Amino acid sequence: MWASNTYFLEQCLGWRGLCIEPNPVHHERIRAERKCTLVPNCVSDAAKTIEMILPDGFHGGAARVVKQQRDLEVGWGKKPVQMECRTLRSILHEHKVKHIDFMSLDIEGHEPEAMSTLKLDHGGEHGVTIDVVSAETNSSAAYWRAGNYRHYSPKGMEQVFLRPGYQMPIEEAGKPILWPAEVPTCSAELKAESKARSMDPVMAAAIRAKEARAKAKARVVNRTQSQTASTNPKRYR
Repeated sequence: MWASNTYFLEQCLGWRGLCIEPNPVHHERIRAERKCTLVPNCVSDAAKTIEMILPDGFHGGAARVVKQQRDLEVGWGKKPVQMECRTLRSILHEHKVKHIDFMSLDIEGHEPEAMSTLKLDHGGEHGVTIDVVSAETNSSAAYWRAGNYRHYSPKGMEQVFLRPGYQMPIEEAGKPILWPAEVPTCSAELKAESKARSMDPVMAAAIRAKEARAKAKARVVNRTQSQTASTNPKRYR
């Protein structure tokens, strides 16, 4: 794939998910290169047919919903095509999704309509729980604020909203947000560990124990170095 907010999570960490993509130019490659379930529809505030302008290339240009004359004027001279939209609520219900760890929203300003049918339910039984949302624009901010989501967007990054009471693991560890260049590479070892976590509870427990021992060892090493530095400051100058 050319660019993706979820490819690393899926391919390296073994996450499962839905990919809602109406543009047919992407469908063949999604099916060939991704493990996610493809939903080949657009999403809106009701099940209906809408007009969209679709780019040709698989790695450039964004689809646009035709709402007014201006959308046609900036639509690369292309004729709009009719697309069948579904509601996000119906899609999640069909796939029996009640909890979402991470949602990536990138639908060119149509986010308010797409989210309008979804009831947020933080740990309840009648809605959907969403932990982390990444949105390209701020157009859906009012929706997340109404759900008491925390706006967490370091300068230069996409808009990120966190469920009330939720902390990202990197926050809990007291570490700074990683920039793309700092994210661990998708190594064979990382893939193997991620697969073990998702498939074997015993193996997952063993990996967590291994990580805990490594952290404890690091704390001991750091404490020892600190004590040595205080007794022999010249060595650590």
